Amino acid sequence: MGHIHKQMVEETRRRIENTFIELIGEHGFEHVTVKQIADKAGVNRGTFYRHYTDKYALMSTVQENMLTLFKQRVRQIRPEGILESLRTKQLYPPFLQIFYFIEEYASVLHIILGENGDPRFNKQIKDVIRDMMETYLLADVPTKHNPLFKQYIVAFLTSAILGLIQEWLEQLHTGEKQSAKDFAEVHFEIISFMSNLKERLERLQAD
Repeated sequence: MGHIHKQMVEETRRRIENTFIELIGEHGFEHVTVKQIADKAGVNRGTFYRHYTDKYALMSTVQENMLTLFKQRVRQIRPEGILESLRTKQLYPPFLQIFYFIEEYASVLHIILGENGDPRFNKQIKDVIRDMMETYLLADVPTKHNPLFKQYIVAFLTSAILGLIQEWLEQLHTGEKQSAKDFAEVHFEIISFMSNLKERLERLQAD
């Protein structure tokens, strides 16, 4: 009996959260009310308040859920996989899964990662990207000659990645039909360009 009750509670919470995200996409966070959420989710306001104190607490829960999903996808990234992707000129599946996630939650991510968003969530996303960089992609960066190099290259790449995501979210918000696969292809081109930058500069100098 307890298991069934717990399952029902989880289903109610999930329905409220999914409804909240849909309403944000339709009306924007500031214009969404608890009554709208409850009505569309098929619950009364008393039920809503048993789970969340207000829509801001609900937003905090949504952020935590999305951060968990984002972390799960980021943890699949490995340097050898990226190198193989560049060698074979194929999209890297873990990157594509991250972009599918962003596409699915684009309406709410646009709000909380935008100019008027929650700075704490922005920092949390950057921390996840930074940890991935330091743990996997840049773990063996030499710091003997300049101890600050790793700190700044991680900061540079972290901000660049988040900037790309925010730009894509802005394009989606304005109605651009740019799918996760479209964005993945652009992202692949950027990585390829950066990996060949030395050779490109050398060719320019030779010309």
